[in-house]
Amino acid sequence: MMSCFVLQVYKQKVKHLLYEHQNNISTLKADGELGLKLAGEEAAKREGELQKDCRTLKLELKEQVGVLAVMFLLLFTFSVRVLCNDGLSLAAQLQASLSCFKSTEQAGFLYSYA
Repeated sequence: MMSCFVLQVYKQKVKHLLYEHQNNISTLKADGELGLKLAGEEAAKREGELQKDCRTLKLELKEQVGVLAVMFLLLFTFSVRVLCNDGLSLAAQLQASLSCFKSTEQAGFLYSYA
């Protein structure tokens, strides 16, 4: 009879330990799921921030490219104007030299070799 009572107490202790074990497993599982959910939300938040930063950087890059394009066009326009002005002054110098040449030719300073 005594061994039956000891066996019954032993079974109750085992059942209680199994219950505690199952309860601990459920708690750990719930904690893990909550942690996973929070980590997923944090990752989604950070991903959104990164996408926003990426869009901002792309806009800044487009603006910088636009500024560089305008600067290039201004520099090109300036260079063309400088070249045209230099070309005009060169043309004026050539014209002056040609007119000087014609005047010396008319004065008979040039010899013709035949």
